[in-house]
Amino acid sequence: MSTLKLIFLDSEKVNHRLYFHIYDSNLANRWVKITKLNQEHSKQLNARFTNTTYKDIDLVREKLNKCLGRINKVYDQPLPIYQGLSELDTKELNYLHEEFERYGDRMEELIAGNTNWTRDMHEDFLQLNELIHLHEDVLKSKTSTWPNMALLYDYYPQEFHYPIHESDKIWVTPQLRWGEVYLGYNTLGKDWLKVHVDNDVEVVERDQVRPQQRFAAETWINFGPDSNPYWSLLQFEKWVNKMPDELKRKVPMNNLNKLTLGRFKIGHLVVDEEFVAKYGGTIEDYQVDSAQIKLDWNMNFFSKFEKLISVEFV
Repeated sequence: MSTLKLIFLDSEKVNHRLYFHIYDSNLANRWVKITKLNQEHSKQLNARFTNTTYKDIDLVREKLNKCLGRINKVYDQPLPIYQGLSELDTKELNYLHEEFERYGDRMEELIAGNTNWTRDMHEDFLQLNELIHLHEDVLKSKTSTWPNMALLYDYYPQEFHYPIHESDKIWVTPQLRWGEVYLGYNTLGKDWLKVHVDNDVEVVERDQVRPQQRFAAETWINFGPDSNPYWSLLQFEKWVNKMPDELKRKVPMNNLNKLTLGRFKIGHLVVDEEFVAKYGGTIEDYQVDSAQIKLDWNMNFFSKFEKLISVEFV
């Protein structure tokens, strides 16, 4: 059994130590191994926080446009800049998703041609992908009482990957819960869970749904509301059944391993006496699904986190 220790720095220069219980599963143990492998090779730790709300939409849009501007200085097929918009809609964000996927499919060709490709541009495309997702989450927070918040971290340059085994899929879950640790998706495109949540039928039409087949040290920690597994499954089933027959046939409902509906769970946040002494409430308070105290922690503490300082196993 491993315990993951993360140290953060917030906007007031205060350190926060969070501990996560990592399951003693074959999958989680391989994730620990690949994380340590990156650390042994002195890879650079990179963290992206989804801890903003709709009030930050101008900042998110500005970051996205600046990222597009940097890409266009190098890329041979410039992308649009959205200066005249206060926010991008689903159609525009989906278009950028498609362009990101197309870049990924072209990357080997661009590198081999030794033109119109640089490491910095590649990093900007990775950031673009994260900013697209961030913009989507910020848009959803406009009408949501509980904004989706999360942490995604990885090591760069990313070169170590392990395959997903069929036996690993017992750890796939469509139920995303506050404080739980999951493998990063680490795949170009969208899986069935994300396609359903976004109602992105166009991706299904283009046969571009890509369930996860490998993983890296990339780690996703969810601080969104606790989802109900039965509601998630029921909504997915209804979504599929409403499709026209030609699209419905594209969904591998007769092969659930191929469907891979959800994320691979590897651990959860430790809420103990030390945690509640610093952040308030009781241990029992945090055991309630989508409890107000979890939302308060998001808004009062996690929203101020700015930097992930270190990743350790203790």
